[in-house]
Amino acid sequence: MGVDYRDCDCCGESQCDCGDSYNLCECGRMICNFCLTAPKRYDDNEDYLHPECCPYCSGAIIDLNDMLDFILHKYDLTYDEAKEMYEKDKRSD
Repeated sequence: MGVDYRDCDCCGESQCDCGDSYNLCECGRMICNFCLTAPKRYDDNEDYLHPECCPYCSGAIIDLNDMLDFILHKYDLTYDEAKEMYEKDKRSD
């Protein structure tokens, strides 16, 4: 049985997962203890990190893909439409 290493989805640091240095949030991200935004605690099932401890769920960090999805939905654009607008704008510079 070997040791696996995990990368923190926040800072990118890699540590072995044999201890309790990594936490899985209900959003699916792995967060190391150094990047927690609140003292470590778990949800009622104790399976996942409580959302207030996750820098993404708490809003301390905004994932660029989440922001892109929000903007596309807000302005009723597809990815391809936004890409075309972006490329057209870049060509005009």
